[in-house]
Amino acid sequence: MVEFKFKQTAPWLGMGQKIDTEYSADARAKLRALMIFVDFPNCRACDAEAPYNGTAYYREILAEDGLRAMAAVSDGRIDLTIDCADGWYTMPKDDAEYKMERVITYEIHAAYIADACDVCADDYDLDDYDIFYVVPVKGSAVPYSPTLVSRKYPVCGQRNKSGLCVTFGADMHFRKGLLLAHETGHILGLPDYYSYQCERGGDFAKCGGWSLMGLIEGFAPDWFLYDKWRLGFVPDERVEVLDGIGEFEVKLAFADEDEGKTLVLIPAEETRAYAVEVRMASGLDEKLAKYGGRGIILYEMDGTRSGGYDCLNVIPKAGSEEFYGKLNARECREFVLDGESVSHGGVTVTLEGETAKITIERE
Repeated sequence: MVEFKFKQTAPWLGMGQKIDTEYSADARAKLRALMIFVDFPNCRACDAEAPYNGTAYYREILAEDGLRAMAAVSDGRIDLTIDCADGWYTMPKDDAEYKMERVITYEIHAAYIADACDVCADDYDLDDYDIFYVVPVKGSAVPYSPTLVSRKYPVCGQRNKSGLCVTFGADMHFRKGLLLAHETGHILGLPDYYSYQCERGGDFAKCGGWSLMGLIEGFAPDWFLYDKWRLGFVPDERVEVLDGIGEFEVKLAFADEDEGKTLVLIPAEETRAYAVEVRMASGLDEKLAKYGGRGIILYEMDGTRSGGYDCLNVIPKAGSEEFYGKLNARECREFVLDGESVSHGGVTVTLEGETAKITIERE
């Protein structure tokens, strides 16, 4: 096991190397999920237009496309299956009565989940599943897709219970499988990288267009390699830890068959660290071809902050320093190409061919 001296003190989903599987699902385990489809007394699936009146449409955009997205972000290493219900289950209340708005309380969410647990109890015992996906009919008053990550303390209905549950909303129709990958990322213990509390338009000022745990539709939505590593998807032999000051050279691997490292971790303080990682225009990151195709990024991790509260900052490269903390998710000023450099907090990284030249000073 790679020794990485970095501590998380934040109370919720954050940047710590060790994922708390008392609350989250274990990404290294074989995971089984159930997906059910729900309508409401005032919003019945039978009244919806085709293809929204059947379950096949939702299976395709979420279950099938979602499994493709999960295979991509896990580099094919996650073992996840999704069992889909055959038909519709009608919730006991009208959709608006659940008050599933953009921002909701735990109590509101739990009430919705509890009813979803019970409506399928005749057919499914949720103790047989690790993850519960609830999908509402198009046109219902469920706009967004919050996730419950509470394996230790599940929400209990009268006949069923779930502690790891995604309740999808209308954003599923345009985000599709990437949305399932984002919400399942939370189930596995990953935080949000966009900001909950910010000025208008500043949601992605710290993460830019990197990682679908930030902007789902970003130009480089593949998960950060640090996240893949702590979930068990990046082997230790691809990771280098630089714990000290001085000048270092690290050979990088830009292809699976190359020897070298894909992730370099740099502890700075007990609760602060940096990561340098390789990125290429392939798979989910194919849009990086527009920005040079092959390079590295540097980001700062704060162990004192939970997801949604700026636990990660991607650093703009040399020449764009004024954009630190002010990134534009539709532009890319952070992708360091051959011959370029990036510097922040006493860490300077220059990419020369397949070598990262790293200088570490303490501020």
